[in-house]
Amino acid sequence: NTQYVTGLYANSAVFMNYLQDISVPRAYDYFKASTTYTTVTVKTNMADFVLNFQGLNRIEELKQYRFYTGASTLSSIQAGFSGSCQGVCKFLGRKGTFTDLIIDEGASGAAPSTVVDGMYYNPLDVIVNPEVYVSKLDNEFVDCAFVEFFESCQSGAVTLPTVLTPGSSLQYSLAQSRFGIQVTTEQQTLDISSIIGYKLQLNLNFGVYVIIDETGAEVKCGTETFQENPGYYSIAACSSNIIIAKNGVEVYNNAIEGTFNKIVPIYTILEVQQTEPNTVVVQSATLLPDGPISCAISSCSYKVPMSGSTIGDLTFDLSSKTYVVSQLLLVNNQYTLIVNEYVNIMIEDTFGQGLQPIAQYLNIQIDGGNPLTMTDSTITFVPTSSSYLLSISYNGLTLYQGTPTSNLVVTKNVVKIIVSNCGTQQLSVVFGLYTFMIDCYGGSGNKYMYANIALQELKITSTKYKQHSEVIPIPTMFETSLPVYMHFPDVSHTLQAYGVNLDFFNGLVAKVNSVQLDISEDSQITFEPVTEDYILIIEYQGVEIYKQHPTSQIVAVPGVITISVSNCATYQLSVTFGTQTAAIVCEGGSGQVKLKQSLSAESLQITHSKLVSVQVDIPAPTQFETSTQQIMIRKTVVLSIANKAGTSVYSQAANNLVIKVDDATQILSQDNKISFAPINEIFVVEVFYYGSEIASGQFSITDSIIILPNIVRISFTKCLDEALSLTAADFSYTLDCMLSTNAIFTAFDAFTEISIASDKRDSQTLSIPLSDQFENYLAVEFAFKPTTVKVDINSSLAKNDFRVQLNKHYLALVNGYFQFYSAENFNFTNVVTIQIKYKDFSVKTIIEIHEISLGATTELQFNVEQQEVYTFNTYIYDYLADCQETFSTLEITPSVNATGYGCYPVFQWTGAALVENTQVNMSFGPFIVTFGVENISNKIVINSLNPLAIIPYDTPKLNAMLIDIGDILSKLKQAEECPNFNLYVRIGEQDIFMGQTFGLCQLQTPFKGTIKEGDELLIQGSAQGYLELDKVIKLNKQQVEILSNGTTYFKLTHVELEPGLSVGAIIGIVVGVICVVSIAIIVTIIIVKKKKSSGAAVGEQQQPKGRRTLMKDQKSPPPNRVLTKR
Repeated sequence: NTQYVTGLYANSAVFMNYLQDISVPRAYDYFKASTTYTTVTVKTNMADFVLNFQGLNRIEELKQYRFYTGASTLSSIQAGFSGSCQGVCKFLGRKGTFTDLIIDEGASGAAPSTVVDGMYYNPLDVIVNPEVYVSKLDNEFVDCAFVEFFESCQSGAVTLPTVLTPGSSLQYSLAQSRFGIQVTTEQQTLDISSIIGYKLQLNLNFGVYVIIDETGAEVKCGTETFQENPGYYSIAACSSNIIIAKNGVEVYNNAIEGTFNKIVPIYTILEVQQTEPNTVVVQSATLLPDGPISCAISSCSYKVPMSGSTIGDLTFDLSSKTYVVSQLLLVNNQYTLIVNEYVNIMIEDTFGQGLQPIAQYLNIQIDGGNPLTMTDSTITFVPTSSSYLLSISYNGLTLYQGTPTSNLVVTKNVVKIIVSNCGTQQLSVVFGLYTFMIDCYGGSGNKYMYANIALQELKITSTKYKQHSEVIPIPTMFETSLPVYMHFPDVSHTLQAYGVNLDFFNGLVAKVNSVQLDISEDSQITFEPVTEDYILIIEYQGVEIYKQHPTSQIVAVPGVITISVSNCATYQLSVTFGTQTAAIVCEGGSGQVKLKQSLSAESLQITHSKLVSVQVDIPAPTQFETSTQQIMIRKTVVLSIANKAGTSVYSQAANNLVIKVDDATQILSQDNKISFAPINEIFVVEVFYYGSEIASGQFSITDSIIILPNIVRISFTKCLDEALSLTAADFSYTLDCMLSTNAIFTAFDAFTEISIASDKRDSQTLSIPLSDQFENYLAVEFAFKPTTVKVDINSSLAKNDFRVQLNKHYLALVNGYFQFYSAENFNFTNVVTIQIKYKDFSVKTIIEIHEISLGATTELQFNVEQQEVYTFNTYIYDYLADCQETFSTLEITPSVNATGYGCYPVFQWTGAALVENTQVNMSFGPFIVTFGVENISNKIVINSLNPLAIIPYDTPKLNAMLIDIGDILSKLKQAEECPNFNLYVRIGEQDIFMGQTFGLCQLQTPFKGTIKEGDELLIQGSAQGYLELDKVIKLNKQQVEILSNGTTYFKLTHVELEPGLSVGAIIGIVVGVICVVSIAIIVTIIIVKKKKSSGAAVGEQQQPKGRRTLMKDQKSPPPNRVLTKR
């Protein structure tokens, strides 16, 4: 029936020969080994295993150790075994691993032995996982705890996870709770001397325990005393009665009932204590049913029955007096009667707080006798009788009155009503159910009242103050202070100035007692005054204009006067206005001060030592705000202007002499003086002659003489926008000359020759003679050198259909080139604007800026390509007269705009068609004109007749007329299109249009000027292949109104021209602010007849004058309106 469970074996064994079997008869043996061996196979009767090793090693202890156990499984890495079995098991292990567990089977009771070499097959006994049984005590469960295993249990069986061997021990403790008290044994030790079984029985007698609520009691078992523990008494064993006594008086004596005893005594003691021993006789039917007892010492104790927590029938006699004890309390399970001839009574409020802090204010009396003194909130006295009267009062209130039934008296609580700001008034007070008066002296008064245990309302009324009402909360202390501030009724005033309510003024402030008041929209202020004689202060923008106690509801405010001064530098001026004085501090030449207005006429004086004093009479004001403006005048300074010879410069140079004082131009009188009032004490005088500064200096406020130096003036004419350099010994002077200029410099002291160099011509020399005159004048006239510009147009179109313009000058077509030749009076620089336009605007207009060589020939070439463009052309002359070289910009969309040039700008663009009911902006010079895009006669066009807006906004709108040339042509001659022809239109004496129509069928012609009923409208026109047009009509009142009202336009058709219209006549449409825009190749180049003028250079032409719309700081020439006039 024996089973082996295999564990691990010894580490190694060593053998000598290769492939040699060796028997090992002993526990160990030694053999020599070959160095070639790497493995050894070890065979036992249980298993084979292979040892791997290298070199010369010692393989030891291939042993087997065996021991028995009742357990069916066992595992230990340290012991080297693992396995399970059935029945009586033998486990195999290795040496030295069971030092503290195993013992020789034959040596019962011996100490554990160490397994050593040679021990083999030693059967060993152990207890694995022993069962422990804990017995109940008094049929109650017992708690148990095992120290080593931290196991806990109750009565019954518990299995411990351990292995016990003979000689081992078990540490434990037991505990049990009874009647709320837990008793625990000290740590116990159970020694296992031999293996006697697998079950251990734990039994323990806990001794005797007594639980009793008798503080200070003595508990004995017979004559042996129990040990007193917190909450219980204990003794190891007790075979006699349990006896309980207090103060030597036995109150319990009975036999023991069990290990644990809960004792509830039915008797206790009555202890009588006396501070001063006297004979006292105590009676109580409850405690002393057998009759009274007597005590003559300081302490006596008597056995009495437990008769409840309170005894109410006890009396005692002392010194021939009988005292009734209303309540005798059971304390610490005994009755204690303290007998004193003196009575001690503690006085507290309802919150349990003693009244010692206010002892000096309490009046405490017994039967109306002398006041008693209180110490630590306690009074001590000898009562005159058993029914004495105790009275406690505080500030006129009786807090307690009666005969105390115990040594504690609880008083009533009080409330102190403290009233302030009540003057000398008598106030009527309702406080809960009480009604009384409070008299105020010196602005305050107070009253003590009983505090209620619930919420109560306090009301205080007076004929002079607002009613005060508040709910008083439940008190939380003996004395509660209730401060009450009496408020005056609200006061309202209306602010007026000269009989009119003051509207809201920014900066108007009303204050009472430094508190700013709100001013309503109806000029009223409402506030609660702090005193009867309050002072109202009214300020306006920091000026105090009213300060007094108002005597009526209306407050008349005098208002303010603003005194402003100018031309006062940075001076501080003194101001006197009636009885008021102030100062004006000037900054940047001006300053001001605000003062309270006088109700009557008053004199104003403004003074300063360096200025002319001002005195003006200010009339009586009629409104809240008035002002006066005063310009301060400095004392006049006179400066005399003279030349070196001391002669007058007025006759010599007055027209070209400019004298400035601090940049202000002065007038030179015929006596060579300037008079002025300088703003600053130190001022700068500058003298210019022909624009050049010839003298300057700083002067103070005194009359002075300025001596001008003699100067040399050289005038240069016929310049070519050139830089001139004048040099001589120790002298150098440079200047630019467009057409003409003057060189001004100080005269030389001797005869001098000046070299004149130019970047456009050869140098020359000029002799400067010596002169004592103010001006030594010399003139230099350069030889004229003409400027030539040749423009070549590279295009398949005929060149004579193009018009080329340089600035405002038209170029003549000569030998295939457009050429420009300057005249002597031409004024231009080397930067010019070239504009190329085609006869019908079907080619996009070219506008470019180029640099040319003055006094020489410049050749320019332009490539012209045909492309579809939108075109809009108009006149801007009626807006900007100096428009010949003006650039204009037309904004069609935020991303599309076009540029025009001159008085008759032509705008051409691609990529953005006109959209009805949108707007476009045309800007030029200081103007921005907004036009609407409309459908006029089935054409989407820009309406220039009635601009939507014009900036500047005060720009007057123009008269407006639309000439329907298509309608007129259809009635005169069945033309399929509108040809380009010359047209002249005039109303009265005013030219409206003169120029070409560029094939347009409708002409919009805005124009300025005055027209009236009866004015003649003349229209003349001619074109190749058509009869001439020559027609006059008189305008009627309705037509004049339509022309000039600025919101409509007059439409001229064949109806207005009948019946005097000639067959075949062609009417040109006025080229106005609006031109029809088409997406075809638009024709919009203006061919203008040159107005002949004597002396004009070859190629110079002027642009036709007409309507306009251009850009800022850009010019174009006025248009020529020359045609046959009638």
